[in-house]
Amino acid sequence: MVNNKKFPSLRKVILRLVLYRLFVPLLILGLVVMIGISYLGKENLKIQQYQITQSVAQIVDHHLDQGGRILDAVDRVAESSETEDLHIFMKSASKSLFNHAGCS
Repeated sequence: MVNNKKFPSLRKVILRLVLYRLFVPLLILGLVVMIGISYLGKENLKIQQYQITQSVAQIVDHHLDQGGRILDAVDRVAESSETEDLHIFMKSASKSLFNHAGCS
């Protein structure tokens, strides 16, 4: 007869094999993959937010530059023309600005 104390039962051997050789490594691999995906997602979000911020800054800069040009043109016209001509110019500048900004 074989002594049962020397050899663990087959059930314990299979349980240990499944637990320590399959489940634990898969759990660790899953955690590593989740950490990697989280890091890549964070970096992607950071780059996307930076690009959006730069885009909005360029649009604001363009509108400020356009507004400055219009104000300079109004100033030049106001210095060199009569009140009636200034009114006509202001009307056309306003229409041009609203058409440029996409307003109706």
